[in-house]
Amino acid sequence: MNTAKPMFLLIGCLLALSACDLVGPDPIPAANRSDFSAAKSTPEIRVMTRNVSIGGDIDRVLLAPSMNDVPLLVAQTWQEIVTNDFHVRAAALAQEIKSRGPDVIGLQEITTLRIQDPGDMVFGGSEPAEFVVYDYLQILLDALAERGLSYSVAGSVADTDAEMPMVTSADPTFADVRMTDYDVVLVREGVEVHNVVAKNYDYYLPVDFGSQELPVLRGYVAIDASIGEQDFRFISTHLEPVSVPELQELQMAQAVELLGAMGVGTTIVVGDLNTGPGDPTYGLLASGGLSDAWSDLPGRAPGLTCCFAPDLLPGREFDKRFDLVLYRNGSSYRLVPKHGVISGRDVIEGAEYFPSDHAGLTVSFTVN
Repeated sequence: MNTAKPMFLLIGCLLALSACDLVGPDPIPAANRSDFSAAKSTPEIRVMTRNVSIGGDIDRVLLAPSMNDVPLLVAQTWQEIVTNDFHVRAAALAQEIKSRGPDVIGLQEITTLRIQDPGDMVFGGSEPAEFVVYDYLQILLDALAERGLSYSVAGSVADTDAEMPMVTSADPTFADVRMTDYDVVLVREGVEVHNVVAKNYDYYLPVDFGSQELPVLRGYVAIDASIGEQDFRFISTHLEPVSVPELQELQMAQAVELLGAMGVGTTIVVGDLNTGPGDPTYGLLASGGLSDAWSDLPGRAPGLTCCFAPDLLPGREFDKRFDLVLYRNGSSYRLVPKHGVISGRDVIEGAEYFPSDHAGLTVSFTVN
């Protein structure tokens, strides 16, 4: 595989697992919160992108002053993840999906968390943690089914797989926590799926973490989908964040690979692309023939989707538009963006945290 390993690795690369950058205020007008409840009167394709978030601050671990600090920092992040219970968050996400009614969903940061207790990493062991504590994908699928929704997994790709020690008592004792990150595409019942491609990008970020190198992998899932008489390529991805300017080249290399996965027909690309209007990668994707559905909507609001604090608590607002729905028309029919809605900007009822540090974006296309 090709890698990017610049001199700023110790600082900039440690930010690579972050879901987003710092944020500032921008309310979305209520008029842009349509629930898409009206019946489809014309042929329509409706897609959603949703960064789910692990639910805790990984950066504090990656920015640890020394490896001796890691077990305690992992314990702090683990407590955030447990407190921001994904069963509760999944219920809120499932309700979002129910109210939007997408045909196809691109999910990013779908995580499986495993534990080995007692752990062996601090003693030089290498046995991987296998006991599953949270399987975000299955939890979300169960929450959807509880609401009478029938979605299935069309494809998934495993990206970063990282394991770290966690202190569990003052003695001290230790467990090992393993995080595996996935990109996933879900389709509603009735959507036909063909030609699934799940791939990690050839270009990735290697992070020096103690005595080991942690490959921070990104990837995409591409499917050929059929809804009625409409066939189209659907791709969901999560590009590398540009936490420091030197990472721009890596992000653009991944975007070039993404463009190569589109094929020649009608294509919809969704995801947490970590780029927006005015950025070099956004311009590269536009030059590759992709249009921005949100920009093409009449009377649109700013469309900001990123980011709340990584601990999902109130205190930050959005100032980025990184969660995008892009499209390119083929020769057989024409997609026209009709509606767009941003969801998940409110604290979960009965809880003190948000469903994710990103918002969801759903776009409905008419078919001409």
